[in-house]
Formats: sequence, C-alpha cells, structure tokens
Amino acid sequence: MGFGDLWITLSLVGYAVSFLLGILFLAPETKRIQTAIEAHGPDSAKARFHVRRISVVARMELAVLFLVVWMMTLKPSGEDIGALAVAGAVLVAALVWGVPKLRPNALEAPSALVVD
Repeated sequence: MGFGDLWITLSLVGYAVSFLLGILFLAPETKRIQTAIEAHGPDSAKARFHVRRISVVARMELAVLFLVVWMMTLKPSGEDIGALAVAGAVLVAALVWGVPKLRPNALEAPSALVVD
C-alpha cells in the first residue's frame, strides 16, 4: 500500500461533506421539526416526515464518516484500485439507499402529508 496524498484528500473531502451536511441540512431540518411539533404536535405526519428525513441523512452521513476512518486506516494511494473501488461502492450504495427515501411519498402516505 502506498502512502500518497490521495487518502488525505479523500478523508478531508469526507469530513467537509459531513460538516456541510450538519450546517446546511441538519440544522435547518431540526428547526423544521420544532416548527412542525409546535404547529401540529409531535405525532403529526409532518413532524414524523422531518424526523425520518434526519434519520436517513444521518445514516448516509455515518457511511461517509466510516469511509473517512477507513481511508485514514488503509491510506490508499492512486494505485490501490480495489480499496478505492470498495469505498466508491459503499458511497454509491449509501446514496442509492438513502436518496429515494428523502422524497415525501417514500416516507408517508401522500394524503397525510403536506410539506412546506
């Protein structure tokens, strides 16, 4: 295994993605949960929708953070095609699993949910 700069770059990109998800998605979504709970109650479809969205995004973010730790442990270089392919496959699998679940109709019945 090489000790190139690629693993450092990939790890920093993964960390940046996690950081930006926290600032740009998780913080505003938390405010939406609070607003939905205040307006409709904690058991409302709207509140459940936003809680499940945070749960899905948090699981995808966890996959990214695991990949960061994995990159920092294996320290792959550009020649480590197998390690990079596995990391890419894990990332794609997390996105394929999670992105469809972010749509309102994937989480709640459309008639029970009105999203702002």
